[in-house]
Amino acid sequence: MPKMKTLAVPLAALLCVGCVSMGKYQALQTLNNDLQSQLALTKTSADKFEGDLGAAKKDNDSLTQEKDSLTQQKDELLKVKADLETQKAELVTVTAQLSAQRDELQAEKDALLKESQAKQAQYDGLVGQLQQQVNDGNLKITQYKNMLTVDVADKILFDSGHADLKKDGKEVLLKVGAALQKSDKYIRVVGHTDNVPLSSNAAYASNWDLSAARATTVVKFLQEQSKLDPTRLMAAGRGEYAPIAPNDTPANKQKNRRIEITLLDRNLVEAVEAAASTSPTADASAVTPTPEAAK
Repeated sequence: MPKMKTLAVPLAALLCVGCVSMGKYQALQTLNNDLQSQLALTKTSADKFEGDLGAAKKDNDSLTQEKDSLTQQKDELLKVKADLETQKAELVTVTAQLSAQRDELQAEKDALLKESQAKQAQYDGLVGQLQQQVNDGNLKITQYKNMLTVDVADKILFDSGHADLKKDGKEVLLKVGAALQKSDKYIRVVGHTDNVPLSSNAAYASNWDLSAARATTVVKFLQEQSKLDPTRLMAAGRGEYAPIAPNDTPANKQKNRRIEITLLDRNLVEAVEAAASTSPTADASAVTPTPEAAK
C-alpha cells in the first residue's frame, strides 16, 4: 500500500502537467483561430482598400484630366476675352471716328442747305426786282439748277445791225445791273443773232462779229454804269449758232436775237479757269461753260 501511494503522487503530477499543456494548447489554438479570423478580416479590408485606392487613383486621373481641360479652356477664354477687349477698343475708336464724320457731314449738310437757301433767296430777290421788266415783256428769266439766265430782246437794246445801246435799252440794263449788284456770282453775257446775213454795207462783217460786239457793249455798260466788278464779267458772241427756235418765221427769228446774261457759280468758273490755265490744249470756250457743263 505504501508503494502504491508513492506511485500515485508522480502520476498526479504528470496528470497535472498534461492538464496545463492541454489548456495552453487550447488557448493557443483559440488565439490562432482569432488571429486567423483577424488576418482574414485584415486581408478583406486590405483588398477593399486596394480596390478603393484604385478607384481613387482613377478618379484622381480623371480629375487631373478635367483640371487640365479646364485650365486650357480658361486660357482660351482669357485669350478670347483679350481679343474681345481689343475689338471693343477698336469699335470705340471706329464709333468715335464715325461720330466725328457724321458731325462733319451734318455740318456740311447744314452749310449746303444754308448756302442753297441763300442762293434761292438771292435768285428770288433778283427775279423780284426784275419782275416788272418781265411783265412788260422786256426780259425773260430762266432758272436752271445753280444758274440764272436773263434773256433781253435785242430790239430793246439795239437797232438792227448795230451794237450801240438804245436809250430804252440802257434803262433796262440799269435795272438788271442794280439787281446783279446783290449777287456775288460770275456774270456771262452772250450775244445771239438770227440766221439772216448782214448787208454788205453793215458795220460788222458777220453775225459773229455783231453778236460779240453787242455782248462786249453790255459788259462795258454793266462795269461802268452799274459798277459791277469787271473780274466777274465775261463776254462772248455765238452769232446764229445757238438758236432757241427755228429761224423759219419772223417771230422765231426775234426770239433768237437776244442777249443772255447768265449768273454762274464762282467755284465752277474758277475751277474751269484753273483747268484751262494748266492745260496747253484748253481753248477759249472753257471760260464760258454751257448749261450742260454746269450740271
